[in-house]
Amino acid sequence: MTPFQLQILTEVSDRTGVSIKAIISTSRKQFIVNARHEAMRQLYHSNRYSLKQIGMVFNRDHSTVAHAVGNLSYKKPHGPWWHRPRIDERKCDDHWTAMLARELWPELLK
Repeated sequence: MTPFQLQILTEVSDRTGVSIKAIISTSRKQFIVNARHEAMRQLYHSNRYSLKQIGMVFNRDHSTVAHAVGNLSYKKPHGPWWHRPRIDERKCDDHWTAMLARELWPELLK
């Protein structure tokens, strides 16, 4: 583990109250998983490490890290519109469906 990785883990540990040992562990308790995902996201967004390299730090597969990096549920507000599926205008059946989707739900467009 590099000093930078240890620094990120220490910061996440201090902020969340979850020990570094617990963050790296295989525990599936939600508060530990949230701390682990936060650490993975920070390492990924530092642009220093690939998914595979981050997975090696946590003893996880790169696809698990990809899920953690893409998992934005901690930022999602709770509301009925958020649970609607995303709309891809290119896959709409016709022009009117795309136009209606653009007007009614602009936040759902990719």
